[in-house]
Amino acid sequence: LTAGILKNMEIELKLLENKAFEELRLKWSERAVGLGEEIIILRGEQVLQGVFKGISIDGALLLETEDGEKSFSAGEIQLRSKKSSYF
Repeated sequence: LTAGILKNMEIELKLLENKAFEELRLKWSERAVGLGEEIIILRGEQVLQGVFKGISIDGALLLETEDGEKSFSAGEIQLRSKKSSYF
C-alpha cells in the first residue's frame, strides 16, 4: 500500500516538475469533495461563506461570494451539511 502511494506521489511530483500544474489541477478537480457546493472558510475570527469554485493556477482556493470571486491560500475549510447550518 505504501509503495503504491509513494509511486503515485512520484508521478504527480514529476508533473509539477515538468510545469504541468494545469493537468494536475484538472485531475484534482475531478475528485474534489465539495466542488460547486457551499462551504465556510474560517480565518481567525473571520467567517466567510460561498460556493467552492475550484483552485486557481497558483493553488489558491476560489470562493464565489456575494461580493464576487475571492481566492484564499490559507484558512480552515468546512463543508456545509444540508442537514445543519453553521449560523
